[in-house]
Amino acid sequence: WVGGHKIFVISTDNNKIIDSVKVAMEPESMVVDKNDRLWVLCNGGWMREYFAELVSINTSTDKIEKRIVFPDKNQSPTTLQINGDGTMLYFLCSGIYRVGIDANAIPSVPYISESGKYFYKLGINPLNEDIIATDAVDFQQSGRLLIYKKNGSPEKEITAGIIPGNVLFSLKDDFTK
Repeated sequence: WVGGHKIFVISTDNNKIIDSVKVAMEPESMVVDKNDRLWVLCNGGWMREYFAELVSINTSTDKIEKRIVFPDKNQSPTTLQINGDGTMLYFLCSGIYRVGIDANAIPSVPYISESGKYFYKLGINPLNEDIIATDAVDFQQSGRLLIYKKNGSPEKEITAGIIPGNVLFSLKDDFTK
């Protein structure tokens, strides 16, 4: 939300707020890692009044364990994702970034460069760690679905509709159906 800086802890028994955790400005997306730590990507505010941050919260204690501050106040990260084994964080910020859950800093360059594209949304295949990005192109014509291998090399490009959005993976036990 615009101007917010809290994550609320809600009881699943009665849907009531039981606690809150003050993170950084404008929490944008969240994932849970292999250690049951909640990672919150905070974009720093739509006017970039604050630095963006990646914040790790211990879900047993609801205490912040780590803050990774972005080096440039103008960076506006979005779409936090995590790989299938819960060890690697991915997000968009004028490219695709990849950060291990044990890291203490944001990499200085993207893992995959945007280079002439407009990355809009992101998904990580939980089975093989392929990286799926949508390219909104110019927000007026058909966009693209871009598939990269785990190592960042391009694999496939598929034409999509205008402003392709979120990526969803439907996992089945029997892939022959």
